[in-house]
Amino acid sequence: MRTMLRTLAIGLSLLGSLGGGETRAQTLPTLPDDLPVSVALSRPTYLFNNPGDPIAAVVSLENVGAPSIVTAAGFSAEPHHLFLHIRGPQGQLITATELGTAGEGEGPPPLVFPVVPTGGGPLQLVQGEPVEFLPGTGDPDPPGPFVLTRTIADLKTFYALPTPGFYEAQVVLPFRAYDAVQLFTSNGVSIAPIAGTLFQGVLQSVPVRFALVADADGDGFCFPAQDARLCANPQPDCNDGTAAVHPGAPEVPNNGLDDDCNPATPDVSTGTPGTLAIDAKLHTVGTGSNPGSTKGPLAQLPVRAFDKQSACVAQFGVSWQNFRNIWFGCAAAMPGGIGQTDSTGHTALTVAPGAYLVIGEYDPPTGDPIYIGRSVGGVDAGQTKPVFLQVIAKANGTVVPAKYQTVTGSELWIIEPEYVEWNGTQELYPFVFESVGAWTVTTSVRPPEGFVADQSSLTTEVNTTLTAAQFTITNVGSKWVATGVTHQLTHKGKKETVKSHVGVKLSDKLATAKGLTRLGKPVKGR
Repeated sequence: MRTMLRTLAIGLSLLGSLGGGETRAQTLPTLPDDLPVSVALSRPTYLFNNPGDPIAAVVSLENVGAPSIVTAAGFSAEPHHLFLHIRGPQGQLITATELGTAGEGEGPPPLVFPVVPTGGGPLQLVQGEPVEFLPGTGDPDPPGPFVLTRTIADLKTFYALPTPGFYEAQVVLPFRAYDAVQLFTSNGVSIAPIAGTLFQGVLQSVPVRFALVADADGDGFCFPAQDARLCANPQPDCNDGTAAVHPGAPEVPNNGLDDDCNPATPDVSTGTPGTLAIDAKLHTVGTGSNPGSTKGPLAQLPVRAFDKQSACVAQFGVSWQNFRNIWFGCAAAMPGGIGQTDSTGHTALTVAPGAYLVIGEYDPPTGDPIYIGRSVGGVDAGQTKPVFLQVIAKANGTVVPAKYQTVTGSELWIIEPEYVEWNGTQELYPFVFESVGAWTVTTSVRPPEGFVADQSSLTTEVNTTLTAAQFTITNVGSKWVATGVTHQLTHKGKKETVKSHVGVKLSDKLATAKGLTRLGKPVKGR
């Protein structure tokens, strides 16, 4: 008798990709509502292609366990290369042109089969579906393990990838699994009764990221550009139709073109530049409602300054949701708008007078890079303005970009997440406080509808120290919007109220499972 498969591996790889991948196995839970899948390629992979070049990909599915899995007949023959979800540069969902909107796994057909009961008796009619077996390791009949590979010579044959930019591809396979113990045979065909369904939904891999990069004018600058792996020059071209226009090109007076891809550069000399003094810090927060917190430098952090008045930045908008797009899609201020922090977390960017958005790219030990941004008001000639970039490392191993407010009296810093990325039903919301002088801070949170906090408020005493307060918020609904925050401050007998909010973001896995975008909005067509 065959038994239910314990593990199944599913993955997507891009041929010719840059960077490595890793495979993680995940045991199939016995609960039918859990996803029976382990995934491959858990780290981002980037691919360098001109829009006219083919993008070869491989979809793979493998039984990595010992027993067989029982699934709907014909599963192994389905066109798995058509079951990809691809996110475009603007976050749009792209599915195979031959399938239209991808399904989420339809129910089995309502077929009825005659069955002779064990021990004899009259025929009974049982609703079920023909099945096939995906053999496990060491299974002799049929021999295992089951391995399926579908190679796609060019993704663009089946998926509309219209413009250069950054894409994410993910395998999403409709799938059903049945209890092998309940199988019966009808006219020589193995049948699973509908009542024996163990799982119905989708199998999915983690997303694989790739870039569709173009250098249409042949000037050696590409759009977009991630780093030197994608193009000889890491700065993105602001005009890929004119070879004389690219970052660092000499500015030609009165020609109507932004020759150096820096709108802040006028046609005449800018005179004395200003300086952005970067100070980058990592806050590590412990467990519990009043956890310990430590602070250290963010060393070797890549930073870039972008002109806030440029058409590119204005098109995206200055908000945390767009920092990654601005990093990849807009030209940094030239010539001094690119740098990297030293071992103490400091660096200085020399820029023309103007207003800037400073963004840092932090690549944590696990997970995808995050982007920390800080808006800087008018920088005058010869002026130095401090810019603080901060990251909070939470006790569950995840990191979030931080924002801050300063309150004067003596001085109090309120450091809180820019957003929290959700990957399940519960997340930590940490708040870090640093002061000069004695402050009492009572922090309360207002989660949106469908969310519950473990505490209504937390009080923290801050006296020239680094302290923290931390809430645990549980999702019992589905209204994915920002959490309101109120800080009631007491200092030298005076009271003050500071209001804020913490944004929300969904992990790829959670967003796909709920049919939402990573910002909690419904996917079009769902």
